[in-house]
Amino acid sequence: MIDCGKTFAQNAIEYFPAHRLRKLDAVILSHDHADAIHGIDDLRMLTRSRLKHGDDMIQNNVPIYCDAKTLAVLKQRFPFWVSQASSVGFTAAGNMSFHVIGPHKQYNIAGIDIVPLEVEHGHTSIQVPPVKADSTPMGIRSIGGLRDGRKSNTMPYLCLAFLIDDKMLWMTDVGEVPEKAWTIFHYGLSSALESPNTPPSRPIRRLPVAFVDLSENFPLRAHLSPRTFLQVVDKLEAVQTFAIGMNHTLCHGENEALGEEVEGMREDGREDAFIQDTLCGEENVAEGGLFGRLKQKKLHFRPAFDGMSIML
Repeated sequence: MIDCGKTFAQNAIEYFPAHRLRKLDAVILSHDHADAIHGIDDLRMLTRSRLKHGDDMIQNNVPIYCDAKTLAVLKQRFPFWVSQASSVGFTAAGNMSFHVIGPHKQYNIAGIDIVPLEVEHGHTSIQVPPVKADSTPMGIRSIGGLRDGRKSNTMPYLCLAFLIDDKMLWMTDVGEVPEKAWTIFHYGLSSALESPNTPPSRPIRRLPVAFVDLSENFPLRAHLSPRTFLQVVDKLEAVQTFAIGMNHTLCHGENEALGEEVEGMREDGREDAFIQDTLCGEENVAEGGLFGRLKQKKLHFRPAFDGMSIML
């Protein structure tokens, strides 16, 4: 399971039985914001028996994988999750084991090959002290200013995206994708490590499936908007791309209509106002040939939805 946010318990009750899920082989965290970690408390019940001295727990342990920065935040906010010493006398403490992972390395987690990648999720002025680990933690790189030219002491807030079995990309909470991540998307981890500054000259590969952040219907630094989402779709060229993370400013039907417009499938009159605003309004997707390229390539993208399942 990737991320365990505030609504985990509610969604688990609804979707775990529907998909015949009972145990979690592993939990992987993308970053330390509430929408990624504040449901971890509900994982404790998976390792608790119903009786005081019973052994009928669902599983003995929940392995959790995250970067060093996220683990440092977990230790500060929820020490009883991480340290047994902090949970003495707390009878409902769960049994969770934490494992630090770093970017641009391949890990085999529960039999699945996963490559974490650094992406930028806005900026922050908060620095979290590093955690000692057996793997190299993610760093926080300094920048000289913001995109509008204002000087700032903030740094890029780094979040993890995940390349799964070299077939599927999961990239939530992203505002900008660094070039190193693009090289891995297009050519694989080994090519990025062999030639870190020179992308291969061969044609890019097309990932079968990508799940990509699309948050709001206006530009943001911390998330992708329709224009920046479409720029990612254009550059990634995945066989199928699904938008995730939409809030109330973007409805499911609007995103469906946008994808249908690119493939020449949209019915006349369907979401005309949204399509026109996206093409020529603040996002101005028609500018620079972006929308024309998308239509020429007929790239497939649609909004994802709760409870969605996909076969690879």
